[in-house]
Amino acid sequence: MKTKNAIMFLFVSSLLFISCSEDVTSPKDEETNGGIGTLEFRMTVWNAEHSGGLKNIYSQTQADTHTVDIINTRHLIPKIEISTDEVKSGVSPADINWTVMYESSEEMLATDREITIELPVGKYVSFKLTQRNLMYWVCNFEGRIFEFPSFNDSELDPNAQLINYFGETGLHEIEGGVFVLKYERERLGSFEIKPNAKTKVTMRMNLITLDWIDNDGSGDWSVGDELTNWRTPEGITTMTDLIVEYE
Repeated sequence: MKTKNAIMFLFVSSLLFISCSEDVTSPKDEETNGGIGTLEFRMTVWNAEHSGGLKNIYSQTQADTHTVDIINTRHLIPKIEISTDEVKSGVSPADINWTVMYESSEEMLATDREITIELPVGKYVSFKLTQRNLMYWVCNFEGRIFEFPSFNDSELDPNAQLINYFGETGLHEIEGGVFVLKYERERLGSFEIKPNAKTKVTMRMNLITLDWIDNDGSGDWSVGDELTNWRTPEGITTMTDLIVEYE
């Protein structure tokens, strides 16, 4: 069976929900023509930030199906690029000027991924995410830590690289030489770089549990087992939020 998810963490690879941007604090308005500012970027997951969200318990919803806590993700994200140009339907990819924000050749936990760089002043509204097809959900089940493998596209090689394009209206693909909106509910939001100021961006994945279907009842992950039913905390409808602070 072929499965496609736009982003897994994502970031990590966005799966099922909307993404948005949340401005926490903002300085006074400043002149933004020219100059550079500092971006401090990090990734995390909900249960790593909210200690009350992780419970060392599980619920058994049916035979061999267990609801487990997502405590992290492990993934290879070779590159994240950003742009002040808008990715939207009908726009040619050649019209988007990308700035490389992040590069890595290492598979790592989401909570270990953070950088600080200087960027040109401006409002960054578009994201280009290059990621490996294979990633892992790091989960707690009965006090044991499991890393469950998962794929953006089950028909592709595990090490295949996929590119996702995100604009303010959602996730886009390239068809006929232009961007076409495919998933309106999958957005990453935006942030602004201000002159001689620091912009702190945390990309937080809000998924807290998933269902592990242990088809052979072995109590260990094995071929034929499945993952399904990712959930967010009560009152949270987004899979990923950009939490933006300014200093």
